[in-house]
Amino acid sequence: MDPDTQNNGHIPTTDKNGHISWDVDTQDHGHIPIIDFSPYSLLKEAVDEDELLPLATQLVQAFSTVGFVYLRNHGIPADLVSRTFESSNKFFELPEELKEKFSLPLERAMSHGWLHLERERVTTKRPPGIKECFDVRPQVATEKLWPSEDVPEFQQRSLLLYDKCRQLSLRILELMARGLNIQDVSNFLSLHDQMGSAANGTMMRILHYPPVPEHLKPGQIRCGEHTDYGEITLLFQDSVGGLEVQSCEGKYV
Repeated sequence: MDPDTQNNGHIPTTDKNGHISWDVDTQDHGHIPIIDFSPYSLLKEAVDEDELLPLATQLVQAFSTVGFVYLRNHGIPADLVSRTFESSNKFFELPEELKEKFSLPLERAMSHGWLHLERERVTTKRPPGIKECFDVRPQVATEKLWPSEDVPEFQQRSLLLYDKCRQLSLRILELMARGLNIQDVSNFLSLHDQMGSAANGTMMRILHYPPVPEHLKPGQIRCGEHTDYGEITLLFQDSVGGLEVQSCEGKYV
Protein backbone atom coordinates (compact mmCIF):
# COMPACT_ATOMS: atom_id res chain seq x y z
CA MET A 1 0.00 0.00 0.00
CA ASP A 2 2.06 2.82 -1.26
CA PRO A 3 1.35 6.37 -0.18
CA ASP A 4 1.00 9.57 -2.09
CA THR A 5 3.66 12.22 -2.54
CA GLN A 6 3.92 15.81 -1.43
CA ASN A 7 3.99 16.83 -5.09
CA ASN A 8 0.48 15.67 -5.97
CA GLY A 9 -1.10 17.06 -2.81
CA HIS A 10 -3.38 14.11 -2.10
CA ILE A 11 -4.27 13.67 1.55
CA PRO A 12 -5.59 10.39 3.02
CA THR A 13 -8.82 10.51 5.03
CA THR A 14 -10.28 7.93 7.39
CA ASP A 15 -14.01 7.41 7.93
CA LYS A 16 -15.67 6.28 11.19
CA ASN A 17 -15.16 2.63 10.21
CA GLY A 18 -11.41 3.04 9.79
CA HIS A 19 -11.53 2.90 5.99
CA ILE A 20 -8.84 5.00 4.32
CA SER A 21 -9.56 6.80 1.05
CA TRP A 22 -7.70 9.23 -1.21
CA ASP A 23 -8.88 12.22 -3.21
CA VAL A 24 -7.59 10.78 -6.49
CA ASP A 25 -9.57 10.16 -9.67
CA THR A 26 -9.50 6.40 -10.18
CA GLN A 27 -9.68 6.93 -13.95
CA ASP A 28 -6.63 9.19 -13.98
CA HIS A 29 -3.87 6.90 -15.25
CA GLY A 30 -1.26 9.48 -14.34
CA HIS A 31 -1.64 8.31 -10.76
CA ILE A 32 -1.34 5.06 -8.86
CA PRO A 33 -4.55 2.98 -9.21
CA ILE A 34 -6.95 2.71 -6.26
CA ILE A 35 -8.38 -0.76 -5.66
CA ASP A 36 -11.28 -1.51 -3.35
CA PHE A 37 -10.21 -4.63 -1.44
CA SER A 38 -13.51 -5.05 0.41
CA PRO A 39 -14.42 -8.37 -1.35
CA TYR A 40 -11.45 -9.98 0.42
CA SER A 41 -11.14 -7.66 3.42
CA LEU A 42 -9.81 -9.11 6.66
CA LEU A 43 -13.10 -7.98 8.19
CA LYS A 44 -15.22 -10.02 5.79
CA GLU A 45 -16.41 -13.32 7.25
CA ALA A 46 -18.23 -14.73 4.22
CA VAL A 47 -16.21 -14.40 0.99
CA ASP A 48 -18.04 -14.41 -2.36
CA GLU A 49 -15.86 -16.37 -4.80
CA ASP A 50 -17.48 -14.59 -7.75
CA GLU A 51 -16.07 -11.28 -6.49
CA LEU A 52 -12.50 -12.51 -6.17
CA LEU A 53 -11.64 -12.98 -9.86
CA PRO A 54 -12.41 -9.37 -10.84
CA LEU A 55 -10.38 -8.20 -7.85
CA ALA A 56 -7.51 -10.53 -8.79
CA THR A 57 -7.60 -9.23 -12.36
CA GLN A 58 -7.42 -5.62 -11.16
CA LEU A 59 -4.44 -6.36 -8.92
CA VAL A 60 -2.45 -8.20 -11.59
CA GLN A 61 -3.25 -5.50 -14.15
CA ALA A 62 -2.04 -2.77 -11.79
CA PHE A 63 1.10 -4.64 -10.74
CA SER A 64 1.90 -5.47 -14.38
CA THR A 65 1.51 -1.93 -15.70
CA VAL A 66 2.18 0.46 -12.82
CA GLY A 67 3.74 -1.72 -10.14
CA PHE A 68 1.98 0.03 -7.27
CA VAL A 69 -1.58 0.32 -5.96
CA TYR A 70 -3.51 2.02 -3.20
CA LEU A 71 -5.60 -0.54 -1.33
CA ARG A 72 -8.73 0.70 0.36
CA ASN A 73 -11.03 -1.26 2.70
CA HIS A 74 -8.37 -3.89 3.34
CA GLY A 75 -9.49 -4.56 6.90
CA ILE A 76 -6.44 -3.53 8.92
CA PRO A 77 -7.80 -1.05 11.48
CA ALA A 78 -6.51 2.48 11.00
CA ASP A 79 -6.50 2.82 14.79
CA LEU A 80 -4.03 -0.05 15.12
CA VAL A 81 -1.71 1.56 12.58
CA SER A 82 -1.97 4.93 14.37
CA ARG A 83 -1.29 3.40 17.79
CA THR A 84 1.71 1.51 16.45
CA PHE A 85 3.08 4.73 14.96
CA GLU A 86 2.45 6.44 18.30
CA SER A 87 4.42 3.76 20.17
CA SER A 88 7.28 3.85 17.68
CA ASN A 89 7.49 7.63 17.99
CA LYS A 90 7.96 7.22 21.73
CA PHE A 91 10.82 4.83 21.06
CA PHE A 92 12.50 7.08 18.50
CA GLU A 93 12.29 10.00 20.96
CA LEU A 94 14.37 8.08 23.51
CA PRO A 95 18.00 9.12 24.08
CA GLU A 96 20.39 7.39 21.71
CA GLU A 97 22.19 5.60 24.53
CA LEU A 98 18.92 3.85 25.42
CA LYS A 99 18.11 2.94 21.82
CA GLU A 100 21.61 1.52 21.40
CA LYS A 101 20.63 -1.39 23.66
CA PHE A 102 18.33 -2.58 20.88
CA SER A 103 20.72 -1.92 18.01
CA LEU A 104 20.38 -4.32 15.09
CA PRO A 105 23.53 -6.34 14.33
CA LEU A 106 24.08 -5.95 10.59
CA GLU A 107 26.50 -8.86 10.51
CA ARG A 108 23.63 -11.25 11.18
CA ALA A 109 21.00 -11.99 8.57
CA MET A 110 17.33 -11.68 9.53
CA SER A 111 17.99 -9.52 12.60
CA HIS A 112 15.53 -7.63 14.80
CA GLY A 113 16.10 -4.19 16.25
CA TRP A 114 17.06 -0.55 15.75
CA LEU A 115 19.14 1.01 12.96
CA HIS A 116 20.49 4.45 13.84
CA LEU A 117 20.62 7.50 11.58
CA GLU A 118 22.76 7.17 8.45
CA ARG A 119 23.46 3.51 9.09
CA GLU A 120 21.76 2.19 5.96
CA ARG A 121 22.70 2.96 2.38
CA VAL A 122 20.18 1.80 -0.24
CA THR A 123 22.05 3.03 -3.31
CA THR A 124 25.71 3.53 -4.17
CA LYS A 125 24.81 6.82 -5.84
CA ARG A 126 24.02 8.60 -2.57
CA PRO A 127 25.30 8.82 1.02
CA PRO A 128 23.37 6.93 3.73
CA GLY A 129 19.83 8.20 4.28
CA ILE A 130 18.62 10.57 6.99
CA LYS A 131 16.39 8.06 8.71
CA GLU A 132 16.30 5.58 11.54
CA CYS A 133 14.18 2.47 11.80
CA PHE A 134 13.16 -0.48 13.94
CA ASP A 135 12.96 -3.82 12.16
CA VAL A 136 10.36 -6.20 13.60
CA ARG A 137 11.03 -9.91 13.10
CA PRO A 138 8.94 -11.93 15.57
CA GLN A 139 10.77 -15.10 14.61
CA VAL A 140 14.03 -13.89 16.19
CA ALA A 141 12.79 -11.25 18.65
CA THR A 142 13.47 -12.31 22.23
CA GLU A 143 12.05 -10.33 25.15
CA LYS A 144 15.31 -8.47 25.73
CA LEU A 145 15.20 -7.11 22.17
CA TRP A 146 12.06 -5.07 22.90
CA PRO A 147 12.12 -1.68 24.70
CA SER A 148 9.43 -2.88 27.11
CA GLU A 149 10.71 -0.87 30.06
CA ASP A 150 10.64 2.45 28.22
CA VAL A 151 7.75 1.85 25.79
CA PRO A 152 5.74 -1.06 27.26
CA GLU A 153 3.03 -1.06 24.59
CA PHE A 154 5.45 -1.12 21.63
CA GLN A 155 5.89 -4.89 21.49
CA GLN A 156 2.20 -5.84 21.62
CA ARG A 157 1.10 -3.28 19.06
CA SER A 158 3.95 -4.09 16.67
CA LEU A 159 3.32 -7.82 16.82
CA LEU A 160 -0.40 -7.34 16.29
CA LEU A 161 0.16 -5.14 13.24
CA TYR A 162 2.75 -7.60 11.92
CA ASP A 163 0.21 -10.42 12.11
CA LYS A 164 -2.49 -8.35 10.41
CA CYS A 165 -0.02 -7.57 7.61
CA ARG A 166 0.85 -11.26 7.36
CA GLN A 167 -2.82 -12.15 6.93
CA LEU A 168 -3.37 -9.44 4.32
CA SER A 169 -0.20 -10.41 2.44
CA LEU A 170 -1.41 -13.98 2.08
CA ARG A 171 -4.71 -12.74 0.65
CA ILE A 172 -2.92 -10.48 -1.82
CA LEU A 173 -0.62 -13.33 -2.87
CA GLU A 174 -3.61 -15.61 -3.35
CA LEU A 175 -5.27 -13.05 -5.60
CA MET A 176 -2.05 -12.61 -7.56
CA ALA A 177 -1.98 -16.37 -8.14
CA ARG A 178 -5.60 -16.34 -9.27
CA GLY A 179 -5.02 -13.36 -11.55
CA LEU A 180 -1.99 -15.05 -13.10
CA ASN A 181 -4.05 -18.21 -13.70
CA ILE A 182 -1.78 -20.36 -11.55
CA GLN A 183 -3.50 -23.73 -11.51
CA ASP A 184 -2.47 -24.91 -8.05
CA VAL A 185 -3.12 -21.88 -5.86
CA SER A 186 -2.81 -23.93 -2.66
CA ASN A 187 0.67 -25.07 -3.60
CA PHE A 188 1.66 -21.48 -4.41
CA LEU A 189 0.45 -20.32 -1.00
CA SER A 190 2.25 -23.17 0.74
CA LEU A 191 5.50 -21.56 -0.39
CA HIS A 192 4.61 -18.58 1.83
CA ASP A 193 2.99 -20.24 4.84
CA GLN A 194 6.14 -19.92 6.96
CA MET A 195 5.80 -16.14 7.04
CA GLY A 196 6.53 -14.99 10.59
CA SER A 197 8.42 -18.17 11.49
CA ALA A 198 12.14 -18.83 11.81
CA ALA A 199 12.15 -20.33 8.30
CA ASN A 200 11.11 -17.03 6.72
CA GLY A 201 12.77 -13.61 6.68
CA THR A 202 9.67 -11.41 6.31
CA MET A 203 9.98 -8.30 8.45
CA MET A 204 8.01 -5.18 9.32
CA ARG A 205 10.10 -2.01 9.23
CA ILE A 206 8.99 1.01 11.24
CA LEU A 207 10.67 4.16 9.93
CA HIS A 208 11.33 7.58 11.41
CA TYR A 209 12.45 10.56 9.33
CA PRO A 210 13.74 13.35 11.61
CA PRO A 211 14.06 16.98 10.49
CA VAL A 212 16.67 17.42 7.78
CA PRO A 213 19.85 18.94 9.25
CA GLU A 214 21.16 22.23 7.95
CA HIS A 215 24.33 20.70 6.53
CA LEU A 216 24.02 17.70 4.22
CA LYS A 217 26.52 15.55 2.38
CA PRO A 218 26.46 15.95 -1.42
CA GLY A 219 23.46 14.10 -2.83
CA GLN A 220 22.12 13.15 0.60
CA ILE A 221 18.35 12.81 1.08
CA ARG A 222 16.11 11.01 3.55
CA CYS A 223 16.06 7.78 1.53
CA GLY A 224 17.64 7.23 -1.86
CA GLU A 225 16.12 5.55 -4.89
CA HIS A 226 15.81 1.80 -4.44
CA THR A 227 13.81 -1.32 -5.23
CA ASP A 228 12.45 -3.36 -2.34
CA TYR A 229 13.45 -6.99 -2.07
CA GLY A 230 10.85 -9.72 -1.62
CA GLU A 231 7.58 -10.19 -3.46
CA ILE A 232 5.36 -7.39 -2.17
CA THR A 233 5.62 -4.43 0.20
CA LEU A 234 2.73 -3.15 2.31
CA LEU A 235 3.29 0.46 3.22
CA PHE A 236 1.40 2.65 5.68
CA GLN A 237 1.97 6.36 6.01
CA ASP A 238 0.58 9.41 7.78
CA SER A 239 -0.63 12.50 5.92
CA VAL A 240 2.82 14.09 5.66
CA GLY A 241 3.68 12.39 2.37
CA GLY A 242 7.07 12.41 0.71
CA LEU A 243 7.50 9.06 -1.03
CA GLU A 244 7.76 8.99 -4.81
CA VAL A 245 7.45 5.91 -6.98
CA GLN A 246 8.77 5.46 -10.49
CA SER A 247 6.33 4.45 -13.20
CA CYS A 248 7.11 2.07 -16.04
CA GLU A 249 7.70 5.15 -18.19
CA GLY A 250 10.45 6.25 -15.84
CA LYS A 251 8.46 9.17 -14.38
CA TYR A 252 8.21 9.79 -10.64
CA VAL A 253 4.68 10.17 -9.25
